[in-house]
Amino acid sequence: MDDLSAFQVEIASGAVFRSKVTAMMTMDDRDMRRSAEKWGRARVLFARPAARWGVLALAAFVVAGGAGRSAWGQSQTKEVREHVSHAVVEVFTALSEQSKGDKPQGSGSGFFVNRTGLCITNDHVVDIAHGKSRWEKQRITYAANRPVWTVVVDAGTESEKTYEAFVLYENDLADQAILQVYDENHDFLPTPHYLKFFPGHRLKVGQKLWCYGFPGGDTRKEKGGKHPQVAISEGHIVGLARRPDGELKKVQTDVTADRGNSGGPTVDVDGYYVGTTTHKPVPEVGGRATQSDLVPADLTRQFIVNAFQRGKLESGIDLEPFYSHLVGRDGFVAVPGFPRQSSTDCIFMEDGNRICGAPVGSTVTLPTPLGKMSLPCAQMAYLLKQDSEYGIILMDGGQRLPFRRHEAVLKFTPSGGETLEQPLNKVSAVAFRKTEQLPAPPRGKSVLISGDNYYLLLKEVSGEAKFSSELGLKMSRALESISLIETRPDGKHTVLFADGSQVSGGFEDHQIKAVLAINGAPQTISLKDVKEAGIDLIDTDQYHKGGVELADLYRKGSPDLQSFVEQLMQGKAKEVKSNLAPQLSPESFNKQGEVKKDQLRMLEAMCDWSNGDFQGASRNLGKLKNSDEEGFKWFAQARLAVLDRFPDGKFDQKPLNDPKTFKKAGAAIILDTMHRTRELLGEREAPPPENRGMFMALRNKFAKTTEDLMIASQLGSEVAGVAAVWLWSWESDLLLNELQRLQKEMEDKAEELKKLQGTARDYSGRRLQKEIEDLRNDMKKTEEWYKQLQQRIEDLRFIIDDPDLDLLS
Repeated sequence: MDDLSAFQVEIASGAVFRSKVTAMMTMDDRDMRRSAEKWGRARVLFARPAARWGVLALAAFVVAGGAGRSAWGQSQTKEVREHVSHAVVEVFTALSEQSKGDKPQGSGSGFFVNRTGLCITNDHVVDIAHGKSRWEKQRITYAANRPVWTVVVDAGTESEKTYEAFVLYENDLADQAILQVYDENHDFLPTPHYLKFFPGHRLKVGQKLWCYGFPGGDTRKEKGGKHPQVAISEGHIVGLARRPDGELKKVQTDVTADRGNSGGPTVDVDGYYVGTTTHKPVPEVGGRATQSDLVPADLTRQFIVNAFQRGKLESGIDLEPFYSHLVGRDGFVAVPGFPRQSSTDCIFMEDGNRICGAPVGSTVTLPTPLGKMSLPCAQMAYLLKQDSEYGIILMDGGQRLPFRRHEAVLKFTPSGGETLEQPLNKVSAVAFRKTEQLPAPPRGKSVLISGDNYYLLLKEVSGEAKFSSELGLKMSRALESISLIETRPDGKHTVLFADGSQVSGGFEDHQIKAVLAINGAPQTISLKDVKEAGIDLIDTDQYHKGGVELADLYRKGSPDLQSFVEQLMQGKAKEVKSNLAPQLSPESFNKQGEVKKDQLRMLEAMCDWSNGDFQGASRNLGKLKNSDEEGFKWFAQARLAVLDRFPDGKFDQKPLNDPKTFKKAGAAIILDTMHRTRELLGEREAPPPENRGMFMALRNKFAKTTEDLMIASQLGSEVAGVAAVWLWSWESDLLLNELQRLQKEMEDKAEELKKLQGTARDYSGRRLQKEIEDLRNDMKKTEEWYKQLQQRIEDLRFIIDDPDLDLLS
C-alpha cells in the first residue's frame, strides 16, 4: 500500500467522487415584465433539428422586449416567499429493517411541481446506492432493508405535517428523482403551491437568486420535535457553464448552501424555479460551501419528459404543467390513463364508462377562445378535461389550445350503435386513434399563438384585430404585430405590441382569416375572448439544418473569409478558389498562423468538393483531420468518413456535392454507427474484464466508437452526444474496476514476494518485482485515462437523457 497514490487509495475504498451528467432541452419562457413573465412566445421550435416531429412539444419559448430590472437591486415579495416556502419540502430516506425499525439514511430538500403532490429532489437524497459503479449497484439489495421515504410539508410551522412518498423515477447520472407524495388516505396529496420553471437560455450572469431548503438537514431539529423551517439564502449567478454545442450544462452561483440543501430549488425574484442545488465544486469553508452548482431547470424538465415517455408517472395526476411533456419522441401524444387504440376512437366518461367508435366526419368543430375552430381528426390526439370550465385540445406533434367544455358537443357513432351528440362537460377524455404516420412538420413562416394552454401555428393570416383602449383610442392591428395579451382582474385586456406600445381596454368583434399550418384547413379567429397568450412570427426553416455547416466554423473568422464562405454557399466555388489563389501561394500561406492555415485549407477543400473534385478535397481534408481546432478536425473527419464509405463520390447514383445527397449519405453512416453503438452498449451488463488484455480490447472499442459518434454528431445525429456520455459513464466504471483489479493483483504479488526465501528469491523475486513495476505503470496509465475521461464528462456535465430509452433506434 505504500506504493499507492492517494488517488489509488480512494479508488480502493470506493471514495472517489464520480461526475454525473445530464442534457438540456429548452422549454417555456417569460416576458421581461413581471406581470407578463408567465406567458411565453416561441421563436425556436426545434430542440432536436432533424427529429421526428414531436418537435412542437420540444419547443423553446423566448420573450419579447428588453432587459429587466437590475439584478442587484431585486428583492422577493412576502407573497413570493410564502408561495415558494409552501412548495418546498424536507425529504427523508430510511431503511425499514424487519426487526429493528427504521434506520435513517439522511435528509435533503425537494419541491412540488404540480397540484397533486409530484415532487422533485436529487437522486443522491433518495438512493443509497447513488454514485456506485454498475457492479456495486448490482450487489446492493433491499431484501431485508426496504427503503422508505417521507416528506415534511410546511416544516417548522403550525401546519407541519409528514407524508409518505414513493420514488417513481430516478437517474443516477442525472442526479434527479421524482417522488409522488400521498395523503393519509393514500390519495395524491393536494399541493396548490408548486413551482413553474424558468428557462436556462434566459439566465444571465449577475442575476439574483434565492436558494430554499433545509441546510444541515435534521440536525437542526428542535427539542420540541419540530423540524426546522425552510431556510432562504441569497446569491447571484456567477457562471453559466455550457457544453461544446452551446447547451447549458450547469448554473454556477455564489449562493451559500449546506448538504441539506441538496434537492431544493433555487428560484428567481418571482419564485420561478431556476435550478436544483446538487453539486459543490468549491471546498467548504466553516462547514458551508462558498459556491453551489445547480442542475438547470430545463434539464429537470427534460427529466420529467423522460418519465412520461417511460410511463413512470401515475394516471390521475395534475397534467396542466406538463401538457408539452406528453408528446413522445415519435411525435405522438400519450396521456397516462387514457390509452389510444389503432383502429377506434374512445370517449372516457367521468363515471368510468367508455364508449368506442368514431367521430362523424373528418373534422371536429369546437368552441375555443379563438372562436369556433374546425380541427382535423387525423391530427387530433385528445380532448382532455382541464377544469369545470375548460378542456384542452392536444394534437399529435404538440399543438394545443383550450376549449369550452360546457358548450362543446361531439357527434360520435359508437361501434354497432346509432350516432349520438355527446356533450363534453361530462367527459374526462376523448382519445383519438393513433395514426400510422405523422404528417410532415410545418415549414416556413408561421404565426404562433402560445401560452400555458396555447400552442397553435397559423399560416396565410389576413385581416386585423380591432381594439378599443380605455382612453377611447380605436386600433386595428395585424395579428403578428401583437406580442402579448393579458387579462386584468377587472376583465380588461392589457396588450403589448411588437413596437413596444402597451394599451389597456378590450377587443371588439373582428375576423382574422388564417389556415392551420398542420393541414391548411381554413379558420376564422378572434381575440375577443383570449385571456392570456403570446403571439409571434416565426420561421421554422432555419431549424432544419441537421448537422454542422461550413459557416459555423467561420463565425469568428475574418470578414474576407466569411465573405468567401457566403459566396461558396451561393454556388460560386470556382470564383472563390480563384480569389483564394494569392493566399494559397506558398510564399503567402507559410506566413500565416496555424489557425488561418486551417481556415484556408478548409476553404480550398470545400471549393474542390463543390466542384466535384473529391480527390483534391480529400487531400486538404486529410491535412485537417488532426487540427488543433476541434471544429475543423471533426468537420474534416466527417467528410472523409463519407468519402471513405462512398469512394466514387456518389450515393444512390447522385454526386456527394449535392447537399441533399450528402445528407442522405451521412444518414446512412449515422445509422451504421448507431447500430454498432447499440451493440456495444448491450454489453454493459456483462461482468467487467478479468485481465489487462480483455480490458484493453474493450477500451479500444470505446475509443473507436467515440470517434464514430463524434463524426455522427457532425453529420447531424441527434443522439450521438448522448450515446457518447452513456459510453463514457460505462467506461468510467470499467476504469475504476480496472484500478481496483490492478491494485489487488499488485498486493497479491507483493505478498508472494514476501514469502520467497533462499535462492528462489533471486530469480522469482526479480520476476515478481518486474511484474509489480509493470502493474504500477499500468495503474498510472489507467489513472490518467480516468482523469481525462472525467474531464471529458465534466465538459458536458449533466446529461438527463435516459439510456434505457431506445434513442438509438
